[in-house]
This record gives sequence, structure tokens and C-alpha cells, in this order.
Amino acid sequence: MAYDQTEFLLTQPLQSTLSENLARIRKIAEGSSDLLVNEFLLSGLPAALLCCEGMLSTAMITELILNPITQIQLPNPNGMQVLDFIQNRQLYSIDRAEADTYAKLFRFLNSGFAVLVVDGAAKALVFGIQGYDKRSVSEPSGENNVMGAKDGFIEVVRVNMSLLRRRMKTPQLKLELFVKGTKSQTDLCLCYMADRVPKQLIRQIKDRLDRMELETILSSGYVQPFLENRRRCFFDAV
Repeated sequence: MAYDQTEFLLTQPLQSTLSENLARIRKIAEGSSDLLVNEFLLSGLPAALLCCEGMLSTAMITELILNPITQIQLPNPNGMQVLDFIQNRQLYSIDRAEADTYAKLFRFLNSGFAVLVVDGAAKALVFGIQGYDKRSVSEPSGENNVMGAKDGFIEVVRVNMSLLRRRMKTPQLKLELFVKGTKSQTDLCLCYMADRVPKQLIRQIKDRLDRMELETILSSGYVQPFLENRRRCFFDAV
């Protein structure tokens, strides 16, 4: 089962080879659209900076992490030496940690941290530069929000994806992004829990969306008729 394999990978320690780490990370994420992998050379060594789209500030990650980290030049370094140099000689972010398993890596990643993985190092460095959208602090409008915060979806789909990821930090939450509408070119995101939703249902939904021929999609009501069951059913499919 794919679920069992994912759970097994999450318990495993990070490998010392970057390509193997990235392959396992992509296997756990299973193509989730909000996972961003930026590969580059760090002091001559292959490295990758991982982040979750919409969960961090792009200005901060560029100014505090990417720009200074690409300037590091060490003579004949290995992966552990580079990470130790960054950990002990560079600041970058006050909120820092290390991850030595894939479970810890995804916990930080889905909490809005940037994760640095270097070839030759069996651990990752984590930088806290969260910058996701959230509701502002304001006076409650009534008793109906006593039980907690109320997050409302907005028109920007990538912000909505980050709101979901903040609540469900598990890599089992899959966010698959695609474009529909020949004229509107609207971004749609299929969100599901991989360990809960039957694979057959996901395939059926994707097949129905692939057969959907619309010029314009302005709201979910445009898509709903294509996802309804054609046969008679007492309950609504959507």
C-alpha cells in the first residue's frame, strides 16, 4: 500500500546523498503542488532549499537565506562541514533547528520553515521565516466565534492552500494544482488526504474534471455539475 510505504519512509533517517533524499521527499509528497524544491550549488556542493508555497515570506527567504548562502565558499568542503559552518558561523534566522528524519523534515516544512539539504550530510538545517496569510487581530463579532479562529477562503487559491496546510501539517494532505477554463485559465486545486480517500474516487474526480469543457470558471458552482453522480442517488455527491 502507498500509505504504508509513506509511513515507513517518514520513520527513516535522512540519507547522505542529496538525490536520494530528494527522491524520497518527492515520493512522500506524491506531487503535492505546494512543495517547492530549489536546487543550487553551495560552495561547490549540490544542495536544495525546500519550502512550502504560501507558508513563508519570499522577500525574507531571498534576503536572509538565498543571497548570503550562495556567497559561502569553503576550501574542499563536505556536506557536514558546510552545515556546521552555517550552524556555527552564520545567523540567517534566529529560529533554527535540525532535522534528521523525514518526519521531522516534513513537520518543519509544513509549518512554514525553509529546509536546507546538502549532498554528503545526513541531516537538514531548518530556518524559521514564516510569512503566511492570516486573519488580523480584531474584536469578535459575536458568540459564534468563541470556539476558535475562523479562517475564510479568498479568491487567491494559493493562499487558500496555505490555510489548509497550516491546519493539516501531515504530508498525507495532497494539494494538486491544475488549470481549467479555456478563456479564464482558472487555477483549481484538488485537496485530499491520501490515507483516507480511495484511489478510485480520486481517479473518478480527475477523469470528470478532464472531460469538463468550460470557457470560464468564476466559482465552484461552475464545476459542481460535472462532479455530480449521473445515476439516481438520495444524497448529493458534492
